[in-house]
Amino acid sequence: MENDIIKFNLPLRVRISKTKDFILNLNVFRNTHYRVLSMAKRRYSDIVMATAPYIDYKIERCELKVTLYPKTRRRADLSNACSIVDKFAMDSLQDKGYFNDDDYHTIPKVTYEFGEVDKDNPRFEIEIKVLQRSLL
Repeated sequence: MENDIIKFNLPLRVRISKTKDFILNLNVFRNTHYRVLSMAKRRYSDIVMATAPYIDYKIERCELKVTLYPKTRRRADLSNACSIVDKFAMDSLQDKGYFNDDDYHTIPKVTYEFGEVDKDNPRFEIEIKVLQRSLL
């Protein structure tokens, strides 16, 4: 069935050691050592794999919406946060078999939005609108 909407939530940060978190933000990303980035991406991928729902088809074309629900009213650059979760999550979903590639042929439209402050449940909400799919 085309135009399925797949939704799931992801955290704003991922634990990389007993005392350190990696915050999903481009400013943090660009200043982090490649080994720490690799570990953060693997750990975030584990979360994506556990959180994303199972689908029994391959997505051929879709639109992606990433909505940020921060914990505080502190001003933030929306694209700094959403671009990293977009990258980490889409690479993980490709590995999970959602699609063959996460390029612009498969995902021609990506939207970043601000939801609202949610101090009790800060998160990224991922919404994938399936435009075309095929059987596995």
